[in-house]
Amino acid sequence: MHVAFFTEGSSRSGMGHLLRCLALAQALQSKKHKITFVLDLPSIELVNIRSDWIGNIVEVAETFSASSLTGFSHEVVDWVVIDSYNVPPDFFKLCKNACERVALFDDLVYTDFEHVDLVINSAMNHNQYQNKQLNTRFALGHNYRILRREFTEIQPKSIDERNTIVLCLGGADTQNLTGYFLELLVSLPLNYAICVVTGPAYKYVDDLNTLINRMNKVLKISISHKHNVQNMAEVWGQALFAVSAGGSSQFELLACHTPSLLIVVASNQRHASKLSNEQGWAEIIEYSGNQQTLKNDFLRIARRLIESKEKLILMQQRACFYDKQRNIDKLVGEFEL
Repeated sequence: MHVAFFTEGSSRSGMGHLLRCLALAQALQSKKHKITFVLDLPSIELVNIRSDWIGNIVEVAETFSASSLTGFSHEVVDWVVIDSYNVPPDFFKLCKNACERVALFDDLVYTDFEHVDLVINSAMNHNQYQNKQLNTRFALGHNYRILRREFTEIQPKSIDERNTIVLCLGGADTQNLTGYFLELLVSLPLNYAICVVTGPAYKYVDDLNTLINRMNKVLKISISHKHNVQNMAEVWGQALFAVSAGGSSQFELLACHTPSLLIVVASNQRHASKLSNEQGWAEIIEYSGNQQTLKNDFLRIARRLIESKEKLILMQQRACFYDKQRNIDKLVGEFEL
């Protein structure tokens, strides 16, 4: 089976779409299926930084256009997988005419699935999709969650074996919130080192390094900065708890059994983050509204996590319980039907 991924990433949108597709591609490749990525140049520059990227790469000027499909006119493509918030409505029909089947990673962005065979949204359930086409299948909920290979191989450590607080606000952090939350974090009484992680699309590296160097001169704890990390499973797995953006990183944190404080920075993160909170392994705050309330909520929750190892142990137990409900092969099976 040949699967072609049409997706994108940039300093503005980050790498979330790219990495979600990589996770599925790795799982499909493990079943001996052929993988192709159709990407524009900014996306290729991002994926070339990674050591774990797989498949053939086809460079196109514009990913979601008729011209991007011309390279497959003499080649059989069994599935096209689309992952982006910027797909023109007619592109789905073009894909359907060019190959056998079309799959879409959706975050409640699209409503018309007439030319889509499979809709994937591991953060939602059927109640969120009222407009369902008769011939479209829906792979919804945590049973269809799929993570990169590194997260399927990790053996999570207990809370007693962890001694670092990890701060990571996404691959791009376009609002540059990392420094803001780092300053809040170090204002609390800490006995743990802090590891700050930024992705390849983060544009404020020099400013952040200047801030961290200044802090390290006056604080008793150690603050390190890891940029463009290739082994996030190892980093999350060392965390006593993590401060993370409320996007797809939360599913990585769940796989690592890492208690988390999730910062919801976009509306499409709200549902999944709320569910993680209800499951008991994550606290959540929203980066919106009154800034003083946000600051107070963050300091209150972070202080409680720092001061109560018993709470962290309980949160980790909840993460362990819900992580066991994941079925990595279930989504791959939808493509093999």
